[in-house]
Amino acid sequence: MCGADTLYDKSPVLGKFYIITDGPEQYFWGILNTAIIAMGFEDLTKKFHLPVWFLMFLAHICDVIGFILNKKLKLNPFNVKMLVIHRYFSIENAKNDLKYKPLFKFEEAWPSTIEWYKLNWLPGFLAKKKSD
Repeated sequence: MCGADTLYDKSPVLGKFYIITDGPEQYFWGILNTAIIAMGFEDLTKKFHLPVWFLMFLAHICDVIGFILNKKLKLNPFNVKMLVIHRYFSIENAKNDLKYKPLFKFEEAWPSTIEWYKLNWLPGFLAKKKSD
């Protein structure tokens, strides 16, 4: 919505890509783990972890097996890389060019987001899991 005012003929924002978040850097797995625990699932830090180099090795083997079987397997080098890379998206361009300002701070919005998922997503997930 805030970008609508900046869209006009020959606008400097035309064709640019903007990331819209709440702003500050977050540790993905820690934030995800907060939601997982809040919904009653097992703490990710208590699970068994394999080294990235080993997962990547297995992923390449799965690629070969998938090629032989003509199937796309879920464990592949791309998926391993996406799970372990550090991602931080800056909103500085959106703030400068579009005058974007987050409506809520992360600390305020994350608990209500978790609560929404507990009420709207979790019951369906548990029901499907029970029927499987």
